[in-house]
Amino acid sequence: MAISGFNHFVLSCAVVALVAGCGGSRGQNPGSDMIPTSSTTAEGQAQKRSESSGDLLYVTTAKGVELVSYPNWQIFATIPGTANGQPCSDPKNGNVFVIQPYLAQILVYAHGGTTPINTLSAPSPYNEIYACTVDPETGDLAATGYDSSLNKGAVLIYTGGQGTPMVYKSAKVRTFYSPAYDGAGNLYIDTTANSAFRIVRLSAKKKQFSFIQFHDNIYLEDFQWDGQYFASLDYDGQNKSSTLYQIEITGNSAQVVNTSTLYNTAQVSNFCLADGSLIGFFGRLKRDNNQALAVWAYPAGGKDTSRFYGVAKGPGNELYGLTLSVSPSHKSTWIPKYAVR
Repeated sequence: MAISGFNHFVLSCAVVALVAGCGGSRGQNPGSDMIPTSSTTAEGQAQKRSESSGDLLYVTTAKGVELVSYPNWQIFATIPGTANGQPCSDPKNGNVFVIQPYLAQILVYAHGGTTPINTLSAPSPYNEIYACTVDPETGDLAATGYDSSLNKGAVLIYTGGQGTPMVYKSAKVRTFYSPAYDGAGNLYIDTTANSAFRIVRLSAKKKQFSFIQFHDNIYLEDFQWDGQYFASLDYDGQNKSSTLYQIEITGNSAQVVNTSTLYNTAQVSNFCLADGSLIGFFGRLKRDNNQALAVWAYPAGGKDTSRFYGVAKGPGNELYGLTLSVSPSHKSTWIPKYAVR
């Protein structure tokens, strides 16, 4: 299936073909980005509560960002305003990066925070940002940018998650979508070329692009590193489920090594991985558009093991993305055992 521009990225949400995910749904309205309105008092209160509740899910919706304790399932703070981008987080310090796609900005929050501690911008001429990921070793933030006037994308690397990014682009790639680091600092990004899905790698040492041969006839939205494989979801609208793929990349070749089915997922294909679980969006609504987060066993899949309604509800609200902000005191529990560089 040929998908171009931002529509590829926004196909319904970095958590699992569910109503929205650990990433973000690809395709929102320009000009509707989030405007933070929280006070410093709220910031301090949220920080206090975060310390007691531990790890947090930052869930972006059409009406704001919801901070949800995990695995306790409690909403204890809200950042008002539309947040229609795909968030990501630093697995070591818990910093959260919330993308404002059409403002080409990334708002940075400390773990438990509701007021930005920094704002990162894409360099000219890039006027959109699609998705992001953080290198767990260096703290470098990788984001995929897009220049709508030239119909050309680039990878933006913010050293240490701050400052002005280095820009990497390829004459062979028009648009970069979802990025993911492996355990050796190599960055992998999904893209399309010749109307087919492709994976490209930006090497850690040489900072050069190379194409990964991938012959499986599947379409991947978002994919993440689990410490050994790359994981991705493909939504099945007819059965209201998602296929989970674990993909092994060796050299310049990729292959699917394991598949499983996640039942009752939503259309969005973003997801988070945490301690043998996959966190995403549940596919069944309660009345009044009441949408739920849910947890599935990873990589076994099957039925959800728990769910939490009330994250987005009421007409006009919609889930876009989510990311897990790890409490600094819990980082040894959550961070995968990455390969030695």
